[in-house]
Amino acid sequence: MNKHVEELLALSVKSGVSLHNLSHDHFRCVLAAAVLRVPTDRNCSEREINELLERWLATAGAMLRIDHVSLRRALVDAGLLVRDGFGRAYSRPPAPASFAPCVDALAAVEIDELIDVARRERAEARRVRAMAHGDGTALEGDLEVPRMN
Repeated sequence: MNKHVEELLALSVKSGVSLHNLSHDHFRCVLAAAVLRVPTDRNCSEREINELLERWLATAGAMLRIDHVSLRRALVDAGLLVRDGFGRAYSRPPAPASFAPCVDALAAVEIDELIDVARRERAEARRVRAMAHGDGTALEGDLEVPRMN
Protein backbone atom coordinates (compact mmCIF):
# COMPACT_ATOMS: atom_id res chain seq x y z
CA MET A 1 0.00 0.00 0.00
CA ASN A 2 1.21 3.51 -0.82
CA LYS A 3 2.76 5.46 2.09
CA HIS A 4 0.34 8.38 1.63
CA VAL A 5 -2.63 6.03 1.88
CA GLU A 6 -1.12 4.37 4.96
CA GLU A 7 -0.52 7.76 6.61
CA LEU A 8 -4.10 8.87 6.04
CA LEU A 9 -5.51 5.55 7.27
CA ALA A 10 -3.43 5.79 10.45
CA LEU A 11 -4.85 9.24 11.11
CA SER A 12 -8.40 8.28 10.19
CA VAL A 13 -8.88 6.06 13.24
CA LYS A 14 -8.05 8.88 15.63
CA SER A 15 -10.31 11.64 16.88
CA GLY A 16 -9.84 15.30 17.71
CA VAL A 17 -6.89 15.73 15.33
CA SER A 18 -5.85 19.34 14.76
CA LEU A 19 -4.38 20.39 11.42
CA HIS A 20 -1.90 22.60 13.25
CA ASN A 21 -0.37 19.66 15.12
CA LEU A 22 0.20 17.45 12.10
CA SER A 23 3.53 16.74 10.46
CA HIS A 24 3.93 18.20 6.96
CA ASP A 25 3.32 14.76 5.42
CA HIS A 26 0.13 14.16 7.41
CA PHE A 27 -1.05 17.71 6.75
CA ARG A 28 -0.66 17.16 3.01
CA CYS A 29 -2.49 13.82 3.16
CA VAL A 30 -5.46 15.26 5.05
CA LEU A 31 -5.82 18.25 2.73
CA ALA A 32 -5.38 16.01 -0.32
CA ALA A 33 -8.17 13.74 0.89
CA ALA A 34 -10.47 16.71 1.49
CA VAL A 35 -9.84 18.34 -1.88
CA LEU A 36 -10.66 15.11 -3.70
CA ARG A 37 -14.31 15.86 -2.88
CA VAL A 38 -14.17 18.92 -5.14
CA PRO A 39 -14.89 18.37 -8.84
CA THR A 40 -12.14 19.34 -11.28
CA ASP A 41 -14.37 19.97 -14.28
CA ARG A 42 -16.30 23.02 -13.08
CA ASN A 43 -16.39 25.92 -10.65
CA CYS A 44 -18.32 25.50 -7.42
CA SER A 45 -20.13 28.13 -5.42
CA GLU A 46 -19.02 28.82 -1.87
CA ARG A 47 -22.19 27.10 -0.69
CA GLU A 48 -21.35 23.95 -2.70
CA ILE A 49 -17.80 23.89 -1.33
CA ASN A 50 -19.11 24.32 2.21
CA GLU A 51 -21.56 21.44 1.75
CA LEU A 52 -18.87 19.17 0.25
CA LEU A 53 -16.47 19.89 3.11
CA GLU A 54 -19.15 19.53 5.78
CA ARG A 55 -20.08 16.10 4.40
CA TRP A 56 -16.42 15.09 4.25
CA LEU A 57 -15.86 16.21 7.85
CA ALA A 58 -18.89 14.17 8.93
CA THR A 59 -17.57 11.01 7.26
CA ALA A 60 -14.02 10.40 6.04
CA GLY A 61 -12.68 13.54 7.74
CA ALA A 62 -14.34 12.84 11.09
CA MET A 63 -10.94 12.49 12.76
CA LEU A 64 -10.37 16.25 12.44
CA ARG A 65 -11.22 18.92 14.95
CA ILE A 66 -11.90 21.72 12.48
CA ASP A 67 -14.89 23.46 10.94
CA HIS A 68 -15.56 23.54 7.22
CA VAL A 69 -14.71 27.25 6.92
CA SER A 70 -11.23 26.78 8.42
CA LEU A 71 -10.70 23.71 6.26
CA ARG A 72 -11.74 25.65 3.15
CA ARG A 73 -9.30 28.42 4.10
CA ALA A 74 -6.49 25.87 4.56
CA LEU A 75 -7.23 24.39 1.11
CA VAL A 76 -7.07 27.86 -0.47
CA ASP A 77 -3.88 28.76 1.42
CA ALA A 78 -2.27 25.51 0.25
CA GLY A 79 -3.19 26.21 -3.39
CA LEU A 80 -5.50 23.21 -3.61
CA LEU A 81 -8.52 25.45 -4.16
CA VAL A 82 -8.61 28.77 -5.99
CA ARG A 83 -11.15 31.41 -5.05
CA ASP A 84 -12.36 34.06 -7.50
CA GLY A 85 -11.84 37.73 -6.68
CA PHE A 86 -15.24 37.97 -5.00
CA GLY A 87 -14.91 34.78 -2.95
CA ARG A 88 -18.07 33.37 -4.54
CA ALA A 89 -16.67 30.72 -6.87
CA TYR A 90 -14.02 28.10 -6.25
CA SER A 91 -12.12 25.86 -8.62
CA ARG A 92 -9.73 22.96 -8.12
CA PRO A 93 -6.51 23.56 -10.04
CA PRO A 94 -3.83 20.92 -10.61
CA ALA A 95 -2.31 20.10 -7.23
CA PRO A 96 0.85 22.01 -6.29
CA ALA A 97 4.02 19.93 -6.62
CA SER A 98 4.27 19.35 -2.87
CA PHE A 99 0.74 17.89 -2.78
CA ALA A 100 0.61 16.12 -6.16
CA PRO A 101 2.04 12.73 -5.06
CA CYS A 102 -0.44 12.51 -2.19
CA VAL A 103 -3.43 13.68 -4.25
CA ASP A 104 -2.54 11.18 -6.98
CA ALA A 105 -2.07 8.30 -4.53
CA LEU A 106 -5.36 8.94 -2.74
CA ALA A 107 -7.24 9.45 -6.00
CA ALA A 108 -6.02 6.05 -7.23
CA VAL A 109 -7.82 4.12 -4.46
CA GLU A 110 -11.27 4.04 -2.91
CA ILE A 111 -10.04 6.07 0.06
CA ASP A 112 -13.45 6.53 1.70
CA GLU A 113 -14.00 2.77 1.66
CA LEU A 114 -10.51 2.12 3.04
CA ILE A 115 -11.10 4.63 5.84
CA ASP A 116 -14.43 2.98 6.65
CA VAL A 117 -12.74 -0.44 6.86
CA ALA A 118 -9.88 0.91 9.00
CA ARG A 119 -12.33 2.46 11.44
CA ARG A 120 -14.45 -0.67 11.69
CA GLU A 121 -11.33 -2.80 12.27
CA ARG A 122 -10.12 -0.39 14.95
CA ALA A 123 -13.50 -0.41 16.68
CA GLU A 124 -13.62 -4.21 16.59
CA ALA A 125 -10.08 -4.50 17.97
CA ARG A 126 -11.02 -2.18 20.84
CA ARG A 127 -14.19 -4.19 21.49
CA VAL A 128 -12.18 -7.43 21.60
CA ARG A 129 -9.66 -5.87 24.01
CA ALA A 130 -12.50 -4.66 26.24
CA MET A 131 -14.02 -8.14 26.25
CA ALA A 132 -10.62 -9.62 27.13
CA HIS A 133 -10.54 -7.34 30.15
CA GLY A 134 -13.76 -8.95 31.25
CA ASP A 135 -16.08 -6.00 31.53
CA GLY A 136 -17.33 -5.84 27.95
CA THR A 137 -17.70 -2.09 28.12
CA ALA A 138 -16.37 0.33 25.56
CA LEU A 139 -12.96 1.70 26.27
CA GLU A 140 -12.44 5.40 26.83
CA GLY A 141 -11.74 7.15 23.56
CA ASP A 142 -13.71 4.73 21.38
CA LEU A 143 -14.63 6.50 18.20
CA GLU A 144 -18.17 6.35 16.94
CA VAL A 145 -17.58 5.01 13.45
CA PRO A 146 -19.42 7.13 10.88
CA ARG A 147 -20.66 5.06 7.96
CA MET A 148 -19.81 6.39 4.53
CA ASN A 149 -22.31 6.08 1.74
